[in-house]
Amino acid sequence: AIRDLELLLEDTGLPSDMDRKVRSTLADAKARRSSKGSEPDDEPAAAPPPPTPDDIAKAYLQKAQSLFDQSQKESGEKREKTRLEARAYLEEVKKKWETWKTRAEAVEKAELTAEEVAAIEEEKNPFLPWKEAMEHLRQSDYVAAVPLLKNVLTSNDPRAAAYRRDAHYYLGVGLFQQKEYRAAMTQLEEFFGTDGPPPRYGADAAYLRFKASEALYSKGATEETTKLYLDATKDMLRRYPNHKSVFEAYFRLGEYEQSHGNYLAAADYYQKVTGDVPFRVRADYATLQSYFSLVDALEAKKPIPISENDLWKRIVPSIQSFWKSSAALDQNPAQAQQVPLREYRGRVTFLNTIVLAKNMNANAEAIITLLQDFEKKYPEQEKAFESVARTRIIALEKTGRFADLEKAVDAIVARYQPAQQQELLKGLPQVVAADVKRLEKQEDKESLLAAKRLLARLYADRLKRGEAFAPEESPDQFKYNLAQLYLDVKDYENASQLYLELRKGGAYSLAALAGLARIAEVKNELPQATTYWEELLKGSQVGDPLWFNGTHGIAQIQAKQNNPEQACKTISAAFVMIKRVTDVGLKKKIQDLSVQTCRK
Repeated sequence: AIRDLELLLEDTGLPSDMDRKVRSTLADAKARRSSKGSEPDDEPAAAPPPPTPDDIAKAYLQKAQSLFDQSQKESGEKREKTRLEARAYLEEVKKKWETWKTRAEAVEKAELTAEEVAAIEEEKNPFLPWKEAMEHLRQSDYVAAVPLLKNVLTSNDPRAAAYRRDAHYYLGVGLFQQKEYRAAMTQLEEFFGTDGPPPRYGADAAYLRFKASEALYSKGATEETTKLYLDATKDMLRRYPNHKSVFEAYFRLGEYEQSHGNYLAAADYYQKVTGDVPFRVRADYATLQSYFSLVDALEAKKPIPISENDLWKRIVPSIQSFWKSSAALDQNPAQAQQVPLREYRGRVTFLNTIVLAKNMNANAEAIITLLQDFEKKYPEQEKAFESVARTRIIALEKTGRFADLEKAVDAIVARYQPAQQQELLKGLPQVVAADVKRLEKQEDKESLLAAKRLLARLYADRLKRGEAFAPEESPDQFKYNLAQLYLDVKDYENASQLYLELRKGGAYSLAALAGLARIAEVKNELPQATTYWEELLKGSQVGDPLWFNGTHGIAQIQAKQNNPEQACKTISAAFVMIKRVTDVGLKKKIQDLSVQTCRK
């Protein structure tokens, strides 16, 4: 037959003499088929004899063996297709050439797997319960498949024996789909309990057993279900360490250890989660949760199974790993929906801040950037807001960003109750007051003005909250300092209110008059200013700091009123005692006014 000859020629391993015979015979056969009875012009050259049936049978066997050998280098559907073709050649030999049947069967015995032999037998003599069960399973009809699979397991029919192990697996699948998890585990245990390693379905069965045990554990974590869960999970990892879902098993073990306070063990399991990006993000997040639980234990003076230094060495790269994996998740919006990404990022941002704050001086700018709009971006992190607000104002103060710091203080006052404000702003006025003194020496006018404006705001907020003063604190001095700040930042209205209050009596009543006089001068209310300075002079002693201030103030007004002679006379009273002036700035003002009015 022409087709038989063509098939033989497809075999690249055909011996050369056989190849020649087949080609000659094929050409002759095709010529005879196309001939209409005409005689050839020339006598053809002698052709080699056609292949005998034995030649063709042998070639078929060679072709089958060649295909079997080829299949060893293949996998999946391609391998299955090659092996089916090899079996087809063997079946042809057994059907057409009785004398070669034994040899074909020998090749089958040597090459066919047990599954392939079983499939052949099934085709010849099907066991109906098994066949019907498989049909239902292909249609995902587990309700119909389960009783048939049970029948396979209990049947006395000799043919059932070949299917029992697989029946345990498929019955486990069917019961799992019906949420009968304990019964499913029983069948899967039977599947693994059969002698020898499972030839197929083993990896899937291990994963299914793990999921069934997880479902039982989730319903109720008893001593029994916990053991089943841990045993099934670890057995899957032991048997199939390269399973496609091994990441899930490692993650669940991490969850278990974390929930039982074994944070280092949990982190070690989480580190083994690879491949699946959503699970990797979850694992990175859970790793940080575990490590910071150990940080909390340290702060509570509790022992932990790792040194503090080594713990922080683990935390830093874990934070970096989270940012990297979460960025990768952004590339797949569908996968990103599987993870509460904004919540995770908010929490890790906060944890990242804690790490950076361990060296606030070096990392203040980075912290400010990290916490920008934190409350707006991550509203679900409300529990962290107070800590974030406190950290932000510390970082802003460290960088000297007083205008931004004032906005941060505004936000605290707007969001929190007085008691919370007091706690969040604790220590800040003292630090900013020190900044003001430092900036005064540096003559950084712009920063100094911003710092004074902030300090005034902080002092005013304290008064508004009604925060009690310590025994060593003077309320009048506090109000006077605030009034002076208002004066410096040109908030004359608030300054006047405080000066008027202080003028009524107390240690700062005379000093308050100086402030009121200066405000009147700024407003060009010179008669009123003079009244305040004169009242101050009446209440002070000659040679006192306030007396020098008052004398200079009146002389300056006289000069502005084009009365240089009187101004000279007034300032001269102070000039003759100038050595007693300790305030360098005031001393220079007296000297300058003396030169201006007295011409000397």
